[in-house]
Amino acid sequence: MTRKASDITRLKNPARKGNNVRDRRAAEKERGASLDVTRLKTPTQEEWDTMLRSTNSAKLGMVLNQEGPYRDRVLVVDIETSSLIPRYGGRVHCAVLKTWPRGPTREFITGKGNPWNEERKLLRQVLDVIEAHSVIVGFYHANFDLPFLNNRLARHFGRVIPRMKLLDLWPAAKRTFKASKETSCRLEALAKLIRAEYPTTPLKTPVDEETWERKNMGIATDEDNKYILVHCKIDVEWTENLMDFLDRNDRLPDRIVRR
Repeated sequence: MTRKASDITRLKNPARKGNNVRDRRAAEKERGASLDVTRLKTPTQEEWDTMLRSTNSAKLGMVLNQEGPYRDRVLVVDIETSSLIPRYGGRVHCAVLKTWPRGPTREFITGKGNPWNEERKLLRQVLDVIEAHSVIVGFYHANFDLPFLNNRLARHFGRVIPRMKLLDLWPAAKRTFKASKETSCRLEALAKLIRAEYPTTPLKTPVDEETWERKNMGIATDEDNKYILVHCKIDVEWTENLMDFLDRNDRLPDRIVRR
Protein backbone atom coordinates (compact mmCIF):
# COMPACT_ATOMS: atom_id res chain seq x y z
CA MET A 1 0.00 0.00 0.00
CA THR A 2 1.32 3.41 -0.93
CA ARG A 3 1.09 6.05 1.72
CA LYS A 4 0.22 9.63 0.96
CA ALA A 5 2.68 12.38 1.80
CA SER A 6 0.29 13.76 4.44
CA ASP A 7 0.11 10.33 6.13
CA ILE A 8 3.90 10.13 6.28
CA THR A 9 4.07 13.62 7.80
CA ARG A 10 1.59 12.62 10.53
CA LEU A 11 3.56 9.45 11.27
CA LYS A 12 6.79 11.39 11.64
CA ASN A 13 5.19 13.95 13.92
CA PRO A 14 2.12 12.43 15.64
CA ALA A 15 1.85 15.41 18.02
CA ARG A 16 1.79 17.92 15.19
CA LYS A 17 -1.69 19.19 16.06
CA GLY A 18 -0.84 19.51 19.73
CA ASN A 19 2.30 21.46 18.88
CA ASN A 20 0.22 23.95 16.93
CA VAL A 21 -2.07 24.41 19.94
CA ARG A 22 0.89 24.95 22.26
CA ASP A 23 2.47 27.40 19.82
CA ARG A 24 -0.77 29.35 19.62
CA ARG A 25 -1.11 29.49 23.40
CA ALA A 26 2.49 30.64 23.72
CA ALA A 27 1.84 33.40 21.19
CA GLU A 28 -1.28 34.48 23.09
CA LYS A 29 0.68 34.62 26.31
CA GLU A 30 3.34 36.79 24.70
CA ARG A 31 0.63 39.19 23.56
CA GLY A 32 -0.70 39.33 27.12
CA ALA A 33 -3.99 37.68 26.15
CA SER A 34 -3.71 34.82 28.63
CA LEU A 35 -3.86 35.91 32.24
CA ASP A 36 -5.98 33.00 33.45
CA VAL A 37 -4.17 31.25 36.29
CA THR A 38 -7.03 29.25 37.79
CA ARG A 39 -5.37 25.86 37.57
CA LEU A 40 -3.60 25.14 40.86
CA LYS A 41 -3.67 21.46 41.72
CA THR A 42 -4.31 20.13 45.19
CA PRO A 43 -0.94 19.09 46.67
CA THR A 44 -0.26 15.36 46.50
CA GLN A 45 1.20 13.27 49.30
CA GLU A 46 4.51 13.20 47.43
CA GLU A 47 4.55 17.00 47.31
CA TRP A 48 3.85 17.20 51.03
CA ASP A 49 6.77 14.86 51.75
CA THR A 50 9.35 16.27 49.35
CA MET A 51 8.93 20.04 49.63
CA LEU A 52 11.29 21.44 52.27
CA ARG A 53 10.72 24.28 54.69
CA SER A 54 13.23 26.90 55.69
CA THR A 55 13.30 25.45 59.21
CA ASN A 56 14.52 22.33 60.96
CA SER A 57 11.20 21.76 62.74
CA ALA A 58 9.20 18.82 61.45
CA LYS A 59 5.65 19.69 62.45
CA LEU A 60 3.56 22.75 61.77
CA GLY A 61 2.70 23.28 65.42
CA MET A 62 6.39 23.39 66.34
CA VAL A 63 7.06 25.98 63.67
CA LEU A 64 4.12 28.26 64.36
CA ASN A 65 4.60 28.33 68.13
CA GLN A 66 8.32 29.00 68.18
CA GLU A 67 9.91 32.38 68.71
CA GLY A 68 11.32 33.63 65.45
CA PRO A 69 10.46 34.87 61.97
CA TYR A 70 7.24 32.84 61.72
CA ARG A 71 5.64 34.49 64.74
CA ASP A 72 2.43 36.24 63.57
CA ARG A 73 3.19 35.64 59.90
CA VAL A 74 0.70 32.81 59.34
CA LEU A 75 -2.51 33.88 57.60
CA VAL A 76 -5.84 32.01 57.53
CA VAL A 77 -7.80 33.03 54.43
CA ASP A 78 -11.39 32.69 53.26
CA ILE A 79 -13.27 34.53 50.51
CA GLU A 80 -16.85 34.78 49.26
CA THR A 81 -17.40 35.17 45.52
CA SER A 82 -20.21 35.81 43.06
CA SER A 83 -19.63 32.48 41.27
CA LEU A 84 -17.34 29.46 41.24
CA ILE A 85 -15.61 30.41 37.97
CA PRO A 86 -13.80 33.77 37.80
CA ARG A 87 -13.39 33.64 34.03
CA TYR A 88 -17.14 34.07 33.44
CA GLY A 89 -17.94 37.23 35.35
CA GLY A 90 -17.00 35.94 38.80
CA ARG A 91 -15.95 38.58 41.35
CA VAL A 92 -14.64 38.58 44.90
CA HIS A 93 -17.27 40.08 47.19
CA CYS A 94 -15.76 39.48 50.62
CA ALA A 95 -12.51 38.37 52.23
CA VAL A 96 -11.62 37.60 55.84
CA LEU A 97 -7.95 37.19 56.77
CA LYS A 98 -6.86 36.19 60.27
CA THR A 99 -3.25 36.37 61.44
CA TRP A 100 -2.71 33.16 63.38
CA PRO A 101 -2.68 32.52 66.28
CA ARG A 102 -3.26 35.79 68.16
CA GLY A 103 -3.14 38.40 65.45
CA PRO A 104 -5.86 40.68 64.12
CA THR A 105 -8.76 39.66 61.90
CA ARG A 106 -9.14 41.82 58.81
CA GLU A 107 -12.49 42.03 57.05
CA PHE A 108 -13.05 43.38 53.55
CA ILE A 109 -16.29 43.60 51.60
CA THR A 110 -17.29 45.42 48.44
CA GLY A 111 -19.68 48.36 48.59
CA LYS A 112 -22.42 49.71 46.32
CA GLY A 113 -20.17 51.57 43.90
CA ASN A 114 -18.86 50.47 40.51
CA PRO A 115 -18.36 46.65 40.82
CA TRP A 116 -14.97 46.72 39.05
CA ASN A 117 -13.64 49.56 41.21
CA GLU A 118 -15.01 48.07 44.41
CA GLU A 119 -13.39 44.70 43.71
CA ARG A 120 -10.13 46.37 42.71
CA LYS A 121 -9.98 48.23 46.04
CA LEU A 122 -10.72 45.02 47.97
CA LEU A 123 -8.07 43.03 46.09
CA ARG A 124 -5.45 45.72 46.69
CA GLN A 125 -6.10 45.57 50.44
CA VAL A 126 -6.11 41.75 50.47
CA LEU A 127 -2.82 41.59 48.57
CA ASP A 128 -1.17 44.04 50.98
CA VAL A 129 -2.15 41.81 53.92
CA ILE A 130 -1.03 38.60 52.20
CA GLU A 131 2.37 40.05 51.30
CA ALA A 132 3.02 40.77 54.99
CA HIS A 133 2.83 37.03 55.78
CA SER A 134 4.84 33.96 54.85
CA VAL A 135 2.36 31.08 55.18
CA ILE A 136 -1.23 30.89 53.86
CA VAL A 137 -3.61 28.40 55.50
CA GLY A 138 -7.05 27.51 54.19
CA PHE A 139 -9.49 24.73 53.47
CA TYR A 140 -9.61 23.58 49.82
CA HIS A 141 -8.05 26.92 48.92
CA ALA A 142 -5.45 25.38 46.61
CA ASN A 143 -8.34 24.48 44.30
CA PHE A 144 -10.57 27.51 44.80
CA ASP A 145 -9.69 30.54 46.95
CA LEU A 146 -6.12 31.10 45.74
CA PRO A 147 -6.77 30.35 42.03
CA PHE A 148 -9.79 32.66 42.15
CA LEU A 149 -7.78 35.43 43.82
CA ASN A 150 -4.95 34.94 41.35
CA ASN A 151 -7.31 35.19 38.41
CA ARG A 152 -8.88 38.42 39.65
CA LEU A 153 -5.51 39.91 40.62
CA ALA A 154 -4.19 39.11 37.15
CA ARG A 155 -7.14 40.81 35.52
CA HIS A 156 -6.91 43.92 37.69
CA PHE A 157 -3.17 44.30 38.18
CA GLY A 158 -1.46 41.83 35.83
CA ARG A 159 0.10 39.96 38.77
CA VAL A 160 -0.63 37.14 41.20
CA ILE A 161 0.01 36.28 44.86
CA PRO A 162 3.77 36.09 45.48
CA ARG A 163 5.43 32.73 46.00
CA MET A 164 5.01 31.64 49.61
CA LYS A 165 4.28 28.59 51.75
CA LEU A 166 0.84 27.07 51.38
CA LEU A 167 -1.03 24.69 53.68
CA ASP A 168 -4.35 23.36 52.41
CA LEU A 169 -6.06 21.41 55.20
CA TRP A 170 -8.42 19.56 52.85
CA PRO A 171 -6.10 16.61 51.93
CA ALA A 172 -5.14 16.00 55.56
CA ALA A 173 -8.78 16.22 56.69
CA LYS A 174 -9.87 13.84 53.96
CA ARG A 175 -7.30 11.26 55.05
CA THR A 176 -8.02 11.76 58.76
CA PHE A 177 -11.80 11.46 58.57
CA LYS A 178 -11.74 9.00 55.65
CA ALA A 179 -14.31 11.09 53.82
CA SER A 180 -16.68 9.17 51.57
CA LYS A 181 -20.21 9.51 50.21
CA GLU A 182 -21.46 8.93 53.75
CA THR A 183 -18.96 11.28 55.43
CA SER A 184 -18.67 14.60 53.61
CA CYS A 185 -15.35 16.45 53.59
CA ARG A 186 -16.97 19.87 53.42
CA LEU A 187 -15.82 22.27 56.09
CA GLU A 188 -19.26 22.60 57.68
CA ALA A 189 -19.58 18.80 57.94
CA LEU A 190 -16.15 18.50 59.58
CA ALA A 191 -17.06 21.35 61.94
CA LYS A 192 -19.97 19.27 63.22
CA LEU A 193 -17.68 16.27 63.78
CA ILE A 194 -15.24 18.23 65.96
CA ARG A 195 -17.76 20.66 67.46
CA ALA A 196 -17.56 19.03 70.90
CA GLU A 197 -13.98 20.27 71.25
CA TYR A 198 -14.79 23.80 70.07
CA PRO A 199 -18.26 24.55 71.50
CA THR A 200 -17.88 28.33 71.43
CA THR A 201 -17.58 28.54 67.62
CA PRO A 202 -21.05 28.76 66.03
CA LEU A 203 -22.08 26.62 63.09
CA LYS A 204 -22.78 28.70 60.01
CA THR A 205 -26.02 28.86 58.07
CA PRO A 206 -26.09 29.09 54.26
CA VAL A 207 -26.49 32.51 52.68
CA ASP A 208 -29.92 32.58 51.01
CA GLU A 209 -30.23 33.16 47.27
CA GLU A 210 -31.97 36.52 47.61
CA THR A 211 -29.06 37.92 49.63
CA TRP A 212 -26.57 36.72 47.00
CA GLU A 213 -28.69 38.16 44.19
CA ARG A 214 -28.75 41.56 45.85
CA LYS A 215 -25.00 41.38 46.40
CA ASN A 216 -24.32 40.37 42.79
CA MET A 217 -26.52 43.22 41.55
CA GLY A 218 -24.72 45.77 43.74
CA ILE A 219 -27.78 46.62 45.84
CA ALA A 220 -26.96 44.68 49.01
CA THR A 221 -28.12 46.29 52.25
CA ASP A 222 -25.93 46.79 55.32
CA GLU A 223 -27.66 43.77 56.86
CA ASP A 224 -26.79 41.67 53.79
CA ASN A 225 -23.13 42.69 54.00
CA LYS A 226 -23.03 41.99 57.73
CA TYR A 227 -24.53 38.53 57.23
CA ILE A 228 -22.04 37.66 54.45
CA LEU A 229 -19.13 38.86 56.61
CA VAL A 230 -20.26 36.74 59.57
CA HIS A 231 -20.61 33.74 57.24
CA CYS A 232 -17.02 34.24 56.04
CA LYS A 233 -15.64 34.82 59.56
CA ILE A 234 -17.15 31.56 60.80
CA ASP A 235 -15.39 29.74 57.95
CA VAL A 236 -12.08 31.21 59.12
CA GLU A 237 -12.77 30.20 62.73
CA TRP A 238 -13.55 26.62 61.74
CA THR A 239 -10.43 26.50 59.55
CA GLU A 240 -8.41 27.53 62.60
CA ASN A 241 -10.17 24.90 64.73
CA LEU A 242 -9.54 22.20 62.14
CA MET A 243 -5.86 23.13 61.92
CA ASP A 244 -5.58 22.93 65.71
CA PHE A 245 -7.42 19.58 65.80
CA LEU A 246 -5.23 18.03 63.08
CA ASP A 247 -2.08 19.37 64.69
CA ARG A 248 -2.92 18.04 68.19
CA ASN A 249 -3.70 14.62 66.70
CA ASP A 250 -0.49 14.56 64.67
CA ARG A 251 -2.40 14.53 61.37
CA LEU A 252 -0.84 17.50 59.65
CA PRO A 253 1.64 16.86 56.83
CA ASP A 254 5.34 16.87 57.65
CA ARG A 255 6.03 19.46 54.95
CA ILE A 256 4.37 22.61 53.71
CA VAL A 257 4.12 23.02 49.95
CA ARG A 258 5.90 26.12 48.74
CA ARG A 259 4.15 27.90 45.86
